[in-house]
Amino acid sequence: MGKDYVAVILVKAKYGPGYHEKVGQKLASIGGVTTVYYIFGEWDFVLQVRASGKDEILRILEQIMNMEEVERTSTLIVAKVIKEDPRLPI
Repeated sequence: MGKDYVAVILVKAKYGPGYHEKVGQKLASIGGVTTVYYIFGEWDFVLQVRASGKDEILRILEQIMNMEEVERTSTLIVAKVIKEDPRLPI
């Protein structure tokens, strides 16, 4: 598929009425963002990003950082995928 670079991005958003839905949908609409989780704790969202290279990850990260609703981010670059299985056991 050519999307061998994987990053996990933690996002801290500005609070406001319904911010989690608004910001979550905005984050989900960015190309390359494959997963968006709204979470409790120090961070508000966890994103998984798949890209063809570091330049594409940087482009995606810049889109996120330039959103007025986003206060800060922290990016983790995946060195090696050990297990990735979206199936649920039956």
